[in-house]
Amino acid sequence: MIQLISARESESIQDIQDRGSKRAVIFSHGGAIMFWALMSVSNPDMSKLQTDPLHNTGRVVVKGTPAKGWKLVSWDGHSAG
Repeated sequence: MIQLISARESESIQDIQDRGSKRAVIFSHGGAIMFWALMSVSNPDMSKLQTDPLHNTGRVVVKGTPAKGWKLVSWDGHSAG
């Protein structure tokens, strides 16, 4: 189930990039964003699942592209290091 959600989110992000958007803001359920980010970035901090889960009003900032991959920049306002 989680992989299906991640695949759908990744397809949507690719569509956003294909439309020319360079700095998109994407809104979704906190849990969906949390799992997509941790499954998709090159520098995941899996401890966030227990210590700092993303709530529905939280935000994740990633940098990259679907083709080159993603890096976690910040997690709910805190630098990812």
